[in-house]
Amino acid sequence: MAEEALRSRAMPFVMIEIHRPLTLKEGQRLQLAARTGSSIGLCILPEGMGSNSAETRWRVIPVFDRQREDSTLMRWEIIKNKTGTLGAWNVQWDPKTRHLHVVSSPGK
Repeated sequence: MAEEALRSRAMPFVMIEIHRPLTLKEGQRLQLAARTGSSIGLCILPEGMGSNSAETRWRVIPVFDRQREDSTLMRWEIIKNKTGTLGAWNVQWDPKTRHLHVVSSPGK
């Protein structure tokens, strides 16, 4: 179903939750479908269950900040990137604007 959604051009973004390792062929089929449909596919999978066919791999972890009362501060790290650089960003969800904002790391 995810493959058809990615290929259809009806959805620019498809989120998939994976509960078992993808075979190389399954991962490549999802990539090809996303390219064909000009869409982005985001696979959410458990820690340590990567896919060799992934273009990028991200890790998202919560960040505890004693000066902030909310729990929406997160650290997004790109840990695999076939076509670019690696990096990390602290981001925070703003419920009023319904956007993620990059938040500066605390000064040292």
